Amino acid sequence: MLRSLVGSEMCIRDRPLSLQHLTALVAISEARSMTAAAQKLGMAQPALSIAIAKLETRLGMALLHREPRGVRLTHAGELLLARAYDILALTQASLRELNALRQEPQGEVAIGLPSSTAAVAALPIIERLSSTYPKIKLRVVEAFSGYLWKWLQNNEIDMAVVFDRTSTIDLHCLPLAQETMHLVSRRATRARHAPVAMAELGAYPLAMPSRANGFRTALETHAEKHGAALNVALEIDAGHQLVKLVASGRYHSVLAPCAVKDEIAARLVDARPIHPPLARTVCLAHRKLGKTSSPVDLVADEVAAQCRRLIESGVWQATLL
Repeated sequence: MLRSLVGSEMCIRDRPLSLQHLTALVAISEARSMTAAAQKLGMAQPALSIAIAKLETRLGMALLHREPRGVRLTHAGELLLARAYDILALTQASLRELNALRQEPQGEVAIGLPSSTAAVAALPIIERLSSTYPKIKLRVVEAFSGYLWKWLQNNEIDMAVVFDRTSTIDLHCLPLAQETMHLVSRRATRARHAPVAMAELGAYPLAMPSRANGFRTALETHAEKHGAALNVALEIDAGHQLVKLVASGRYHSVLAPCAVKDEIAARLVDARPIHPPLARTVCLAHRKLGKTSSPVDLVADEVAAQCRRLIESGVWQATLL
């Protein structure tokens, strides 16, 4: 893939930057060696060194630290690298879209969904993808956001809906929406809708995920900020069982309304906003340049679009970003 973007002439007249330059910078960063990068790009090492030196001259700043056992990027090089990933990924996405017009995509794609998101979005996403890309084989994995993020980092899944994450050098995170968290309790004789003050939250025995889930830490930080103490009576890293425990009346929990959408409709639980409010950002994360295949990017676009449709229609209670 990298080789296909690199021509024999690295510098284009009257242009300080080209796709070939960006591709070369990516290869050098990943290989940390001019020789290894040149081999990856299918070109001679002296030609690569000369091309990068000319680029540095045109830009008026060093992009690499040359060291006895390889190279590493300068601060300017790191900044350019981040943009290079985005620009090359956009270029590849454009080419894939054109190729998709000629052939029907196929392959296997693993999607990770948190339990709360799966409760409202799993079935619509599966139905949409099955009809749009029938030759793509889906594998849907359900777990808490923290676990999905680790599996994505380890390349065990292709993409995931995660919370409160930002892009890294390997992973692209697209912010989709914000969800306001609620205190969820077994439904009383009369429905309760009034907000719950943070100072009152300690009066409720909570069933919550462990600290392996990032939201648990965010909730504790929010409570401490507002002088509240939580009463976490049970830790449980099983989304469906957590909701069942809350519906049974044994515990309360702090969840997004989408996690208990069906239980609210069945009048089994109430969901009351917390004051001051606590929100989390819903993101779609997948691997960047060189790590994804065409089916993955196509599926990512469909998943993002389907999530937005569910929010716009009111099925998923969240605010689009």
